[in-house]
Amino acid sequence: MALQSTQGVFLPAPILGVYGPPSLTSTLIDASGEKVSWFGPVLTPDRGSKNITKVQFLPGAITSAGGSTMRLSLQNLDAATGNPPRGDGTQDQTVDFLASAPTASTWYQTAALSATRTVTHGEQLAVVLEFQTFLGSDAFNVQNFTVGSVNGSSGLSHFTASWAAAAVVPNIILEFDDGTFGTLGAQSMPAASLSTDSVNTGTTPDEIALQFTVPFSCKCDGAWLSMYPVGAGRNFDVVLYAGTSALVTVSVDAETVAITQRLMIFHFAEQTLSPGTTYYLALKPTTASNISLYGVTVSNANHFQAMAGGTTMSFAGRTDAGAWSNTSTKRPFAGIIISALDDGVSTGSPGVIGG
Repeated sequence: MALQSTQGVFLPAPILGVYGPPSLTSTLIDASGEKVSWFGPVLTPDRGSKNITKVQFLPGAITSAGGSTMRLSLQNLDAATGNPPRGDGTQDQTVDFLASAPTASTWYQTAALSATRTVTHGEQLAVVLEFQTFLGSDAFNVQNFTVGSVNGSSGLSHFTASWAAAAVVPNIILEFDDGTFGTLGAQSMPAASLSTDSVNTGTTPDEIALQFTVPFSCKCDGAWLSMYPVGAGRNFDVVLYAGTSALVTVSVDAETVAITQRLMIFHFAEQTLSPGTTYYLALKPTTASNISLYGVTVSNANHFQAMAGGTTMSFAGRTDAGAWSNTSTKRPFAGIIISALDDGVSTGSPGVIGG
């Protein structure tokens, strides 16, 4: 097998439209007939057919003085009057819950749907949330990941007097009956909360990283991080480790980067990566002033099945060049740039039958 060069493949890719500090946007429904509709292509972790049994999402602020009931339903996309995309209004599979049942800013798992829905990888789907019974001055918000502009293939549409698209990516999990998880669209972000880790040479930890493995032999020649050096003079290193052994270090003088920039890309000499090895892409401050790395936490580590890189990518930290400590339910916004991939062509000698 041989490694063939390719022009920068990001693993995972940065979220399109996110360059500043990550944030969550709330979308409100507070009247009978109002609704939100998540939409996008279903992503399954093994690219096979799955049966959706439950849905999980992040509520925002909730007012439940009147005791209203919410209904979440799975629907086909409206192919006749879409744009913005939305459900077709036919509630195929449903689950009801009191508006007071979820807690604001706490990841929520519905009960089982009225029936499972079989979906294939890439199939278009809408998940619609609305009032089933509206009693009094109740209100319900959902929180999704903020982006700079409306996405085309997956997102959230909001109906009040008319349908409008929101500038978010879906913050939603599809739970399958085999115990695995998926979502809507490659840009979706199943975030129970967002994280900001600020470190310097005197903090514990004093080095934070994306812990990852690769499923194939490859080379990388760069990395990206969603970070904030905060101010001039806050120098840092970006280090790629195999275990605790540094493979390559990029030393950055804070005077050479824009302190208002968040998505930063660094390049270094090509490094060969092997499957089965645990690597760490680390942010290592070299001064006593804080540098921040942004990230996301999930309520269940297996929710990372719905994100690029899957459960092989998570947060790690260490202090004074000691052992790495991993947090499986957290991941920094960071990744590598792959410069060569295994072509899968064998170059070895044929085996000996009966050897």
